[in-house]
Parts: sequence; structure tokens; C-alpha cells
Amino acid sequence: FWETRFPQIKPLKRGGGRRYYRPDDVELLKGIRHLLYDQGYTIKGVQKLLKTNGNKFVMAVATGDVATMEALVAASSGKGDEPKVNLDEDQVVGRPKVRTSGRFFGFGGSANDDVPEISVGKGSVGKEDRALLQEALFDLLECKRLLDQAQQSQGTQVPAATDSSMKKPETVEEACIFVAKSVLMVNDLKIGVVQAFPELDPPGARLTYTTRMDSKPEDISDEIECQFEGGAEPLQVTRFCMDLTCYAANSEEPEERRRFEEVRALMQRLD
Repeated sequence: FWETRFPQIKPLKRGGGRRYYRPDDVELLKGIRHLLYDQGYTIKGVQKLLKTNGNKFVMAVATGDVATMEALVAASSGKGDEPKVNLDEDQVVGRPKVRTSGRFFGFGGSANDDVPEISVGKGSVGKEDRALLQEALFDLLECKRLLDQAQQSQGTQVPAATDSSMKKPETVEEACIFVAKSVLMVNDLKIGVVQAFPELDPPGARLTYTTRMDSKPEDISDEIECQFEGGAEPLQVTRFCMDLTCYAANSEEPEERRRFEEVRALMQRLD
């Protein structure tokens, strides 16, 4: 991902998809990470710093080499300042938010620069501003995709029963409790339905659930299925919170009890 945003990072590619990062690449990545996560820069801001001051400036950020940064800033200070944009006062629709950490140790711009006055006229959005907005939108969409992917991955994986609280069920009813608790470990479960399959060998259970607080039974969509070794006692399709009330009361985890009570109260309101 970072190589697509910062072409200055050029690892040596080898067979089998392997990459070898040179020491300069590592220092550059450290500087980029510091500017993004510690100094509050946007990706566009770091790209501008690289374009204005070069790779060595960002590498110096990672090592804290103030002398090198001063020399590089002084060398690039003759490029001139960007012109301000001034339009009619009645056309102002917004002003830039003051950045508290927009410059690293005061570098990246002149110390006596006035706060730029930015205003927008009727239907006037510059090409550069439009490109910045488009890039920000793409970044947000990518973040949403990664979050959705992570949530989906968590929601479809059941932790292994390794401790006493997650021991292997011996009945279908215990299997339903097990699968509901497994989902609660990775999701803030709000409402759901447990369905048992005693005819399977070993018996199975399926929990259909949603994480929306305002959900109704017909809104349930996400599913997780498990099969366990053990008995095959019959169990009707039922709302899981009713089956797990006693388990919630006996749970040693206050957070689990709170979640179960939330779901039970919501189900009672929907009945």
C-alpha cells in the first residue's frame, strides 16, 4: 500500500514475491510513519514534503537530525511562496482548520507566513482541491473496505475451546451456548437466533445475528455455523438470549453478563 502512495520507496524485488528493503528505504518509511502518526500529517502533506525537500529530509525526521533538516529547508527556501486566493467576503463558505502540528520543528514553511485566506465563489472548486477531495474519498473508501474485511473475518471465526469456560460441548444445547459465546468474544452482539441440527453427526448449531442496536428479527443476516462432537439432544429453533439467561447469570465476566442482559431486554421490547 505505501509503495503505491510513495513511489520513493523502491524495494529490491526477488523471486517468489520477496522484497528486500534497503537501509534508505527503512529510514524513509520510519520518517513517513512519524509524520503520519505522530505529527498528524495527511498522506498528501507528506507527499508535498517529499516533493519540496526530498527524501533526505523525511529520513532526517526519523533520526531527529535537525541540522540536516535545517540545511535541506534552507536549500529549498528559494522556490517562492504560493499565492493566496482572495475572493469576495460574502462568498466565503469555510476557512482552513489551524493545524497544531502541521510543521515538524517549525519546518515545512516560513515562520512568518500569515494564515492563508481561503474562500470559494459560486461553483468554483479548483482542480487541485477537487483532486485532493477525490483522493481523500478514495482513502476513506479503502479504510472502510479494510474495516469491513476485518469485521467479516472476526465474525466468521470461532475461537478454539482451550480453557474451562470454553470447554467442548457435550449436548446440542451446550453447542448453541458455545457458538453464541464465541461470537460475543469478537462482536457486540445485539439480537440473534440459534438453530440446532441434532440430526448431524456430530451435532451442529448455527447462530444468526446482527450487531445493530435498532435491529428487528427480520433484519438478521450474518451467520456462523459450528459442529461439535457429543450427544444429539433435540432442541427447537429459539432465540438465543432466552436459552442463555441462566448462563449469563452464572458467568464470571461482568461484561458478558451485561451484553446478555442488553440482548434479552431488547428482545423483550420487540416481542
